[in-house]
Amino acid sequence: MNPSLAARPLVMNFFLGAFTHKVDGKGRVFVPRPILDAVERPEERTHFFLTLGLDDCLYLFTQEGFASHLESLDPSAFGDEVSRATALGLGSVARKVSVDSQGRILLPDDLRARAGIGAEVAVIGALDHVQIWDAGIWKKGRAAEAEAAFRSHAPGVFRGDSNSDGGGR
Repeated sequence: MNPSLAARPLVMNFFLGAFTHKVDGKGRVFVPRPILDAVERPEERTHFFLTLGLDDCLYLFTQEGFASHLESLDPSAFGDEVSRATALGLGSVARKVSVDSQGRILLPDDLRARAGIGAEVAVIGALDHVQIWDAGIWKKGRAAEAEAAFRSHAPGVFRGDSNSDGGGR
């Protein structure tokens, strides 16, 4: 674990909800107030880490959230080839972005193009991070796919007892 994180108690930010916003002419988009308010440490509300997602979207992390996701990756030059390549790929597309006084972040042109983001985005809470999708892609199928996956896989993923988690009939 990163020593600087070990000295602080772990904070779990829960990012929830789905929001639609326009991308302005400069490539900026509002970070929805519920997303900003979900960041427990006020000092982490001014900067985020933005990177290409594994699907056709962008991922937005707090600094602590990004560090947490990187814990299992050994990016050292002497690590295995897969780890080095993954670290290089992630490092080359990740950006630290600032939240301006109006609550917007810049979505760089290259990342918007790679994720297929047009004039409107869907900003989606994904529990420990935020996903930014082209609104058309999200509305035309990804939203329904995400809900179907949740309904289908949640019992196995959460390993809950349906009688104790409200699912008992």
